[in-house]
Amino acid sequence: MKIEKKHNQIIINYHYIENPIKGSYSSHPCTLEEFERQIRYLSENYEIVDIETLYKRAQSGGPRSCAVTFDDGLRSQFENAVPILQKYDATATFFIISGVFEGFLPATHKNHILLSEHDTNHLIDRANVFFEKNKLEKFKISKEKRITNKRKLRDDIPTANLKETINILPSEKADVLLDWLLKDTGLNGIILAKDLFMGKEEVKTLHDQGFIIGGHTHHHIALDTQPDDIVREEITKVLESLKEITSEDVRIFSYPHGGISEFAASEIKEKGITHALINSLGPVTKETDAYKIPRFDTKDLAIYLDKN
Repeated sequence: MKIEKKHNQIIINYHYIENPIKGSYSSHPCTLEEFERQIRYLSENYEIVDIETLYKRAQSGGPRSCAVTFDDGLRSQFENAVPILQKYDATATFFIISGVFEGFLPATHKNHILLSEHDTNHLIDRANVFFEKNKLEKFKISKEKRITNKRKLRDDIPTANLKETINILPSEKADVLLDWLLKDTGLNGIILAKDLFMGKEEVKTLHDQGFIIGGHTHHHIALDTQPDDIVREEITKVLESLKEITSEDVRIFSYPHGGISEFAASEIKEKGITHALINSLGPVTKETDAYKIPRFDTKDLAIYLDKN
């Protein structure tokens, strides 16, 4: 679905906010110039509000509104996006992966690093060798047929399948595979985690400045691919970690990779989450489920602005 003028309540999601430079490990970044163009447009054509307010307005037919969100808690968001948000007096919600505070580097971002260093087909060949050596042939990656049509639709088939295989692998095996692939690059995951992500101090600063802090699990795992005990642990850990930083209960949640399951939805609801966001494209309407709220991506807004 595309953004249309008739959409009165929309959410725009962002990840990396930085200008492309050699040696950067960001994936499809939104440049600072583009980010400011988008925030300027949103501030002039919508009232930029928090997610709870936007959802209430969608239910009641309230005024034209927009919410701005950021997934993963990347340092570039703190350094590059926040000053622009403040320039336009715009609020936003930042969804944090709490495991990064312990030096954890999520599989998705290991993948971004690998894809920035190597050709995708080469990585798939190497991964398939790993699967053969470790008797995991059922996970061998195809370069021709897409594994799923639920996500990664903007990527070509090999890239989408590599990313999706990381999602469906048991987490410990995914980490072993990615660490094996990273080894040749000579990169240290703990150092990279500190470079790529905000620390607790930055998250507290955002909270103190009035921005909203939401949960994005502890290890950035697609919850629809994991057993219930892992799902519960991922949710519990991130909520406890963020409450320790902000001294407030987390009320907003974003499913990593859009991976929602009925158990995950019931678990976050039980833990006091009032609104949860997915990656499906679309406006927020009166019919929208509070635990399955859609968002548009920065690329969708860029396409809309280029055409209008």
